[in-house]
Amino acid sequence: MSTAPPQPSPLPDAQTAADSEVVRRVLDSSARLLVLIVANVLIAVAVWEELPAAAVATWGALVVAHLLLRRHALRAAAMDALPLPRKLRLFVAYGVLAGVLQAVPLLGFPWLGETARAYLSIILMGLSTGTVASCTGHPRLCRAYCIPVLGGLVVAWLLSPSAAGANGFIDRAIGVLILLFMGILGAVARNSYQTLIDAHAVRLRERELNARLQEALAREREAGTAKTRFLASASHDLRQPLHTLSMLAATLVLRPLDERSRAIATLMAEVSESLNGQLDGLLDISRLDAGVVRAQMRPTPLQPLLQRYFAEVEAAAREAGITARLHWRLPQDLHVQTDPALLLRVLRNLVGNALKFTPRGGQLRIDAEPGPDGEGAVLKVADDGIGIAPAHQAQVFQEFFQVGNDERDRSRGLGLGLSIVARLAALMGIAVTLDSALGQGSCFTLRLPAAEGGAAATEPLAVAAGAAAGPLALNVLVVDDEKDVRTSTCLLLAELGCDCRSAADLAQAEAALEGFRPDLVLADFRLGGNASGLHVLAAARRRRPGLPVALVSGDTAPDRLREAEDAGVRLLHKPLSLAALRPLLDEAAAARGVRPDPA
Repeated sequence: MSTAPPQPSPLPDAQTAADSEVVRRVLDSSARLLVLIVANVLIAVAVWEELPAAAVATWGALVVAHLLLRRHALRAAAMDALPLPRKLRLFVAYGVLAGVLQAVPLLGFPWLGETARAYLSIILMGLSTGTVASCTGHPRLCRAYCIPVLGGLVVAWLLSPSAAGANGFIDRAIGVLILLFMGILGAVARNSYQTLIDAHAVRLRERELNARLQEALAREREAGTAKTRFLASASHDLRQPLHTLSMLAATLVLRPLDERSRAIATLMAEVSESLNGQLDGLLDISRLDAGVVRAQMRPTPLQPLLQRYFAEVEAAAREAGITARLHWRLPQDLHVQTDPALLLRVLRNLVGNALKFTPRGGQLRIDAEPGPDGEGAVLKVADDGIGIAPAHQAQVFQEFFQVGNDERDRSRGLGLGLSIVARLAALMGIAVTLDSALGQGSCFTLRLPAAEGGAAATEPLAVAAGAAAGPLALNVLVVDDEKDVRTSTCLLLAELGCDCRSAADLAQAEAALEGFRPDLVLADFRLGGNASGLHVLAAARRRRPGLPVALVSGDTAPDRLREAEDAGVRLLHKPLSLAALRPLLDEAAAARGVRPDPA
């Protein structure tokens, strides 16, 4: 059962987050303590000679006591445990106390000279500005400190003895200017605090969007996993009866039949092969999802690869009534950096797609041209078929999407070919582009990089094994929990001249191994109980190390594919054709030293 993705934790509102940052800044403002000490020392020096020394010393002692008390209280461990509103109330109280203490020297304003008044005013206005900066304009903290300080300074200038004299205009004007400064500073504080709130709102919005994105990605991954499990399960359930049909059809084709019976048997084999091809598309998707497909990049001569493949294309095109052409515009010895097997798989899917959607009498063209800068190669697979509308050109690379197949004609596949092309090309680092117009055909372009380090020794391309070889005298053990599969496989092996024994589970397989010496063991992956085909193959190889073995399974789940790969065991997929089974029999015959009887 799938589990729901984790829900994102609730996010604080922007103002609360802003207040938390203000508290953090105030607690970390150790530099401001030094500024306050220096400023108060300067104030004491400025008024020392004009005010009673005892009063100045008492004020200085109170300021120092307040600063030490504030520092101790704010650094206490208990402060961390306080809720945010309580911290703000404490800061407001300390701000009021600090503002009042800073304003105390203004009580002696009438007895100060003009220079001392200006000096004191500049210091107090500077301290007020620094308070706004240190608490990022928090309204309550700014008012707590600035109203006593600046308000007291305005009153001191407006009510000074010289303000009532004949030349008191300047004192009153200074008081009004300080009042204006107080208003401007308040506006700056509000803007700073609002900017801080807006910044946190943006951060919180980003966090919320990121949380939603992670939740959406989790749902997407869960949906992808569920889809993969469904495809694997559906593929397994379909492959079992199709495997039986394939074995029986191959057996009939090998037997002597009259003309009509052979036509029926051949049609059965063709239908089975068609369904097998569609299921192989699901298998390719599962392999790619499982990460068991790895690109083996190496320098590869492009011309022989294309020429040998084009021979296949010509035959298929001729049968479909389509003209196929290969245009080579590259040096004959050009090597590209690619995985030849995966590149052929990509070309087969592109060409197969073109053949499906090009009518009889149409044309298919494969062009091999130099890369944009003369490096590497550009391969183009073009047709003059039905084409693809611009609105569908991105969708054709999605799984199960098909253009022009509303009736779901099974001969046109399941809509997986181009999805597999895109994945394999990405695996090899090859760029794939599409140029198409509705009713004017399509052109798929592959850009291949030049080979790294020059040409390398080439390996011959594998040729599909056929069923033309003669019968073999082999002992084969078939282990499968479904009776129909065991029976049909043994019928085909017997028709090939093999002595076949069958078992339904691990216990029966171990019992069969006691009195039977197999040359080859074929085991289904899923068996009854807690055993699997891997247990059967391990038991067989304990008795005979190096024995040719293979898993034959309809299970295409990514986990099963990885499990087989990790075990280093060959994995064949149901429905198994005679062409796929014969190389395994030939390998077992070679290991035993048995030669096929002439057919």
